[in-house]
Amino acid sequence: MNPKSMLKKLLWITCRAWFVTGLCTLVVALGFGIYTSVFLIRSVPAKGTVVNLIPEYDEENDSTNYAPVFSFAAGDGKIYTIKSGVATNPPGFEVGQNVQVLYVPSHPANAKLASFRQLWFVTVLCVGLGVFFTTAGYFLLRFERRRNSLSIPVTS
Repeated sequence: MNPKSMLKKLLWITCRAWFVTGLCTLVVALGFGIYTSVFLIRSVPAKGTVVNLIPEYDEENDSTNYAPVFSFAAGDGKIYTIKSGVATNPPGFEVGQNVQVLYVPSHPANAKLASFRQLWFVTVLCVGLGVFFTTAGYFLLRFERRRNSLSIPVTS
């Protein structure tokens, strides 16, 4: 196989892989968006307090992110202490800070902090990656097709 045909094959695979990956990531983002929306519709607010910031070391970036741990009293009278799933650097909260908490009454142990970053981070990240890969794949597809249409010899 000559280098030109290998490059052509690589472009063919790459543009389709990026386009499909982007579309799949957008579908995942839609799923996360629906999940979060349903959570917001079913949840009730409560007042909470950040009781700790747990450091989480990120080896890839050689940095430490901080996940807030918050405590709140649910409608059933029990106190719940929960670690957030989103860690940031610098920390988005301070120990002792009063926060708004959202929880579904039937599952208070799955409560979340009522902040845009805590609720929508994964959805926004997936949308960004999905748009990037879909757009890049689309333009690579157009480039490949234009290149193929120009290289086809016309016979009469």
